[in-house]
Amino acid sequence: MSSFDLARFIDDCREALGTSDPPKAVQSIMAQALRDPAALQAALEVNRNGQGDPRQYVVLAQSPELTMMKVFCPGRLLSPPHNHLTWAVIGLYRGHEDNVFYHREGARLVEDERRTLRAPEVLVLQADAIHRIANPLPEPSYGIHVYGGSLGNPARSLWNPFTLIEEPFAPDVMLKYERELAKRGLD
Repeated sequence: MSSFDLARFIDDCREALGTSDPPKAVQSIMAQALRDPAALQAALEVNRNGQGDPRQYVVLAQSPELTMMKVFCPGRLLSPPHNHLTWAVIGLYRGHEDNVFYHREGARLVEDERRTLRAPEVLVLQADAIHRIANPLPEPSYGIHVYGGSLGNPARSLWNPFTLIEEPFAPDVMLKYERELAKRGLD
């Protein structure tokens, strides 16, 4: 039996919103969950029919104050740069993820730093973060993402990965760019 209780995790994250530093509180909750990545994976990887869930993004909880998702990154995935406009706590419980962080200089994006996550590891993103992610390995990676708000913010952006021109964020455009990047094999 799994030692990870998803309902309790969601409740704990909601309670963390009332603290003086919600991202730090959620980071602590996430670190505790990642102490048993196999239990976390077992709880999140099975759908209601008892089968593995192949969807790339599965919303676990959603409100204007908190969004929680299970994220599956296929092997060799590369996303375009994008923002969330809310803080985020990413718990990678299986696999590998490379992050490239950017800042704006006028209308351009300039790379700031790179960070590699290896499961089980936690990453905290500030509300103003702009990043792209990559899974350079052939095996998929899996994470649980907690955001301090709604991802449906119409002010969100993504950047064309070939021109780095800013565009309004749209999930279908993000997926289109991911497919194009996979075809080109870019890093």
